Amino acid sequence: MAEVNFHDVLSKQLNVVRKKLNMETAIVSYINDNTYTLIAVDSHLEGVFKAGMAFPLEDTYCRDVYQFNQVMRYYNVGSMDSMLQHPAYLSVQLESYLAAPINDDKGQVVGTVNFTSLMAKRQQFEDKEVELATDLAAFIGKNIEQYKLLIPSES
Repeated sequence: MAEVNFHDVLSKQLNVVRKKLNMETAIVSYINDNTYTLIAVDSHLEGVFKAGMAFPLEDTYCRDVYQFNQVMRYYNVGSMDSMLQHPAYLSVQLESYLAAPINDDKGQVVGTVNFTSLMAKRQQFEDKEVELATDLAAFIGKNIEQYKLLIPSES
């Protein structure tokens, strides 16, 4: 039997869930020392997000997922006064966002799986949509050693 490539499985799952959620971008990230690094990306937005890109955690919507170790969901960021000056909103104007934490075997947040769109949703994400994100994050957490192999080595 052929060996299953974790990156290929992860890429396929990102694409499937992104389409089910009707979002433009799906990202798996790694967070370390307040740096947010893109590990895998599935997106319609050419050149905006690419695997290997890194950002200050504070400049991402995922900072709250990391800080609170919980799902975050915004269906219409442009209608939220508290988010209008957020660095991610100012630079890309991501209007809808759903993210779940990726936890290691000690329960620590090591990254996120998130889905974004430049278009606002008409209503809040439903529980079944949130479950798609949390299930994917749990799958990654159960395969944490393979996930760690995808992290770019720091020079």
